[in-house]
Amino acid sequence: MFISIIMPVYNVEEHLHRALQSVLAQSSQAWELILVDDGSTDQSGRLCDQFQAQYPDQMIHVIHQENLGSGMARNAGLAQAQGEYIYFADPDDYLEPTLIKDNRAQLLAEPTDLLVFGYEVAVAGSPHLNEVRLPAIPTLTTTEMVRDHFGNYYYHSPYALWNKLYKREFLAEIGAQFTDQVVGQDALFNLDVLAEVSSIGVNRQVYYHYVKHPGSAIRRFRAKRFELEGRIAQKLDCLIDSWGMSDWFRPLIQEAYWQAVYLEVVNLSHSDCPLSTREQAQRLQAVMAQEQVSRYVDRSFAAQETNVFRRQLMRALLSGHYRWALRLMKGRLAVERWSADIFYTVRQWLS
Repeated sequence: MFISIIMPVYNVEEHLHRALQSVLAQSSQAWELILVDDGSTDQSGRLCDQFQAQYPDQMIHVIHQENLGSGMARNAGLAQAQGEYIYFADPDDYLEPTLIKDNRAQLLAEPTDLLVFGYEVAVAGSPHLNEVRLPAIPTLTTTEMVRDHFGNYYYHSPYALWNKLYKREFLAEIGAQFTDQVVGQDALFNLDVLAEVSSIGVNRQVYYHYVKHPGSAIRRFRAKRFELEGRIAQKLDCLIDSWGMSDWFRPLIQEAYWQAVYLEVVNLSHSDCPLSTREQAQRLQAVMAQEQVSRYVDRSFAAQETNVFRRQLMRALLSGHYRWALRLMKGRLAVERWSADIFYTVRQWLS
């Protein structure tokens, strides 16, 4: 068996059928599917069992566990996987029929520890699609090549799991496991991989459809959001420092810390945030005062920003205008919600 597809499942009964059918529709049968029901409270677990019973001739396994989070669910799948390569798919997205066939052919011709391919981003209820393809870089066959091309790689979803195939033997050798971090455990996992990987293949074709749904982890307030995102930035910082390339990759480190700050502003701007405006501003003041943030998210970084909204937000934060920064973000989120509602209403009317 060539590929083990590991799919953590939690309360996705509305989307699960499409994901499972996209696995079944693969033009290559060199796969096993491991469904890990992470304590679902809807019908997701029952749907997994029904799918397994409906296709007894397929290599479909179902694991039921208490709700431990997607990271622990993926670890449970890894422990049972038998494929030469591991693929992590999400239960609310779907695969192109030739994902396994085409990427298997590339790996058989040129084996690597990691293979990365293109994908499409869609927003549920929106007509807009965005294809993401890696730049035309050669197969990276040494640690030095991986580091030399790290900049090209980093700007194309380095932390996503669903656009990568991982050699199982390689993951076992480095002891790669997911943490129980609520958000960002995929990033931490991939940083562990990048710290050790010495061969990466690239397939620029699109094979995965990533669908953003309302109510996802990044659309709800989390009390520890900045701490979780900051942990990712710090790990990237340490990795690049271990390579002795902190100056060379300073823009990447700056962007990582800025993302942690940006997502905290988003987090505090969610309608379910229980903090008062004053407490939100104080929280942002504490974030901006952190040593790594003040070192990397500075005025020189803001001056290079070409996105108007991001530049305005940076300037507000760097000037200590935290309430204004919150107003900017809340306004942006309100416009995004309004646009999505309008499109959904029109689509319902036309259907």
